[in-house]
Amino acid sequence: MTLDEAIEKILALEQENQLLCERLAELKRRLSLDNRNRSKPPSSNRLKKAPAAPKAYGPPAIATVAASLAIKLRDRTAH
Repeated sequence: MTLDEAIEKILALEQENQLLCERLAELKRRLSLDNRNRSKPPSSNRLKKAPAAPKAYGPPAIATVAASLAIKLRDRTAH
């Protein structure tokens, strides 16, 4: 490779690098957008909220049952 060819290659690579840097900046800008700063609905956000914790269904805790029974017994004996 001659000196002139090397210089030409360097200039071409610098130009390509500049274009890639501009594209990267645009992609970063687009990635930072969400429904609060663009005109699309929230359902199109790239990240979704974590699902809500499931509600506890089933038998009450033993301590709750014991406290309820203690109150009932106290009310019966108080009369």
